[in-house]
Amino acid sequence: MSEQEQTATPDFVEIVSTGTHAEALEALRAHLTARLALASDRDAVGLSKQLTDVIDRLNRLGADEEGSDLDDLLNED
Repeated sequence: MSEQEQTATPDFVEIVSTGTHAEALEALRAHLTARLALASDRDAVGLSKQLTDVIDRLNRLGADEEGSDLDDLLNED
């Protein structure tokens, strides 16, 4: 087993399998970050792209949870 494969801990698998969408994305971000630290130059390119995508998804998820200005206006009493 390579060093990169060893970073998939049982905790990571458990969170991705049973956690919320946000928890799974956060676990995936941590997993990809650990793999990137050990990656060869060739593998680092693909991992960086995957990590960027996960970070973008987490940012969009956070924006969705915060709501928009329109949501705030519609919910005013």
